[in-house]
Amino acid sequence: MEDYSEEDTKAKILEPIIRANWDEKLIQRELRYTPGRFRVVGQNSSRDTKTSKKVDYILWKDRASQQPLAVIEAESNKHDDSYGMSQALDYAEDLNIPFVFASSGRNIWYFKNRITQEESTIKLGNLPDYDKLISMLDEQPDAVDAPYYVDLGETPREPRYYQRNAINAVVESIVRGQQKNLLVMATGTGKTYTAFQIIYRLLYSNTKKHVLYLADRDVLISQTMNNDFKPFVDKGIITRVGENPEKVETAYQIHMAFYQQLVSGDVYKQFKPGFFDLIVIDEAHRGGGNTSSTWHEILDYFDTDNTAMVAMTATPKNDEENDTVAYFGGPIYNYTLKQGIDDGFLAPYKVVRVQMDLDWQGYETHEGDVDDLGQEMGNNTYYQADFDRKIVLNQRNIAVAKYVTDYMRETGQAMAKTIVFAVDQDHAYRMKVAFANLNQDLMKKDERYVVRITSNDQIGQKELDNFQDVNSDFPVIATTSQMLRTGVDAKTVKLIILDSPLNSMTEFKQIIGRGTRIDEKHGKEFFTIIDFRNVTRLFADPAFDGEPEDTTDGVGIPENGGNGGGYTPSDEPRDPRYTKNGVPVTVSGSVIQVRDANGNLVAESIDGYTKNNLLENYPDMTSFVTTWKNSDNKQKLLDELKDKGIYLDLVRHEHPEYADYDDFDILVSLVYDAKPLTKSDKAKRALASDILQDYSGAAREVLELLVNRYIKVGIDDIENVHVLQTPEFERFGKPVIIAKMFGGNGKYKALTRQLTNKIYES
Repeated sequence: MEDYSEEDTKAKILEPIIRANWDEKLIQRELRYTPGRFRVVGQNSSRDTKTSKKVDYILWKDRASQQPLAVIEAESNKHDDSYGMSQALDYAEDLNIPFVFASSGRNIWYFKNRITQEESTIKLGNLPDYDKLISMLDEQPDAVDAPYYVDLGETPREPRYYQRNAINAVVESIVRGQQKNLLVMATGTGKTYTAFQIIYRLLYSNTKKHVLYLADRDVLISQTMNNDFKPFVDKGIITRVGENPEKVETAYQIHMAFYQQLVSGDVYKQFKPGFFDLIVIDEAHRGGGNTSSTWHEILDYFDTDNTAMVAMTATPKNDEENDTVAYFGGPIYNYTLKQGIDDGFLAPYKVVRVQMDLDWQGYETHEGDVDDLGQEMGNNTYYQADFDRKIVLNQRNIAVAKYVTDYMRETGQAMAKTIVFAVDQDHAYRMKVAFANLNQDLMKKDERYVVRITSNDQIGQKELDNFQDVNSDFPVIATTSQMLRTGVDAKTVKLIILDSPLNSMTEFKQIIGRGTRIDEKHGKEFFTIIDFRNVTRLFADPAFDGEPEDTTDGVGIPENGGNGGGYTPSDEPRDPRYTKNGVPVTVSGSVIQVRDANGNLVAESIDGYTKNNLLENYPDMTSFVTTWKNSDNKQKLLDELKDKGIYLDLVRHEHPEYADYDDFDILVSLVYDAKPLTKSDKAKRALASDILQDYSGAAREVLELLVNRYIKVGIDDIENVHVLQTPEFERFGKPVIIAKMFGGNGKYKALTRQLTNKIYES
């Protein structure tokens, strides 16, 4: 049998069979449904396209309602026909596809019906047609076939695969009669866009007629209407409840409501109990599961046999006072932060854990000691959790701000959007002052370089929109306590600073979610967490990316007000506090960690990362040296290596001792334990070779200049003919004249190739 590649198998064997059995409109080829995760080394990041997922074929039930029927995986005929089945099943699980086919084009299809779990083989020419596969499906209500809204603007937008899964799961659940539905999706994965499509499809199919969208922050309403729900605004079918509390408008299909406004003056009772047949609860963890909260005055009032509820959250709670799962049921669909990062839809993170000396040594006070206000402090020892709650050491705040400021400047991120999470609003103010004093040069450019965004800072609140605006340079650093912990989208946040003790997994997930959005256009591909309170220990907790947490910790009163979300008032400490200036506090150590391919935090090692990536591409030194010597353009090869995660600039930064070596010798030394030669030693060998002995006068001088430039600049100048246009070669004439010294351009290039090979001769 003639050898066929995978592409040959598709083009010559499978394509004719598929086209003969299926309508072209229902065939989709080469669907890349994840872009591949970002990998981070130092301050560099790049997409690892090898981790992206691409399906050979999808056969659709209906393109408008985004319902796939089958996935087909093709392989080279060097493999048996079952070879691609495991890969196809992986795709089918991701995309929620019921029927799976795989073949190498030899004789048969391997087939699995994921509805019945039956597996079988089918003759190659007997691929089931549309009607056959439809007959194998469970019956589905008509609403499941309702189309998606497709944005046909400048950048057409369709749901990502996990959004489609979530939308279909919720719509199907509702039309089958389930009243309470919980949708769990990591922050930054598009919950409101998903909600928009759910609402659109249910309204389009006339399954639901009146929708209440419930949120506990005014900013969430405005964000939603200005962005994902704008098509509803353009159609004139959406309104905000509470703008005229004396009279609500019932003519609209969609009502956006800030629940505090609904409760105030019993505005919600102007609607009849059965008026809304669909209620969507945003950020449901913030009280949606607390049956004693003001949320439930509303939910209970509108809860009728015809009312469906969709609760959305990234962090469902499961505690005795606020049990999201107990009220709404287990998640209809769950898409986690780990999945989002692995797929490449969410930004990965690196963690800098910083230890302050007094945090672990403790700060002792004794009888007779007084603070700056003259208060007697008694015998006490204060540790990390006490600072800025029970006692304020201003030097600690300054030390934190200095560490962050130095980090931002040293890593080229002085203008990177940064959120500093403080213990409370007073602490947020002290941090604002500390950062401002340490960045006076940037404050002179714009006094909004540092702002405090808290509920009691009206000036800072006015800057929230600018902080969120990807096109606004200022503010850069926002200090806060509670206000920015949840629900506020700021796509270009690159640094999250944790200087507040935290035990709530729900709140931790929400805070981490402030950095997970990707904005490649504005250079946001990963984010950094600088942790001064050992909060990032929670990454190691299985609950971080697992089931809803079981905890009794509250998440704090929202800073915009509200009195019934089931929260405990943790924003302001209850204990009396002391203030003591002049106590020296220093950084005693830090460790940088990055997320590995399995989602675990590991110590960042540029050497290990470089070695592993080079060995993955060149498993032995012979293969690397051969590729290097055969390359006509070493700089192009180095650029390709960088795309594969080999960052020589970072290696040089970590190893000043490599200053006299070129990139080749650094790699063979670091990765293959070979003895390197300095550029000077390699140059001497080239100058003493037979190559130069055949030339004299100006031609010899040109060659010597090229070798000396290699010592100063690197190999690119020998290989690149443009070097002849630099000032030191001007005295020999134009490049074409210089080339004629060696018999013309072709012979000049051949000679420089010889010279390069001599430099890298073993």
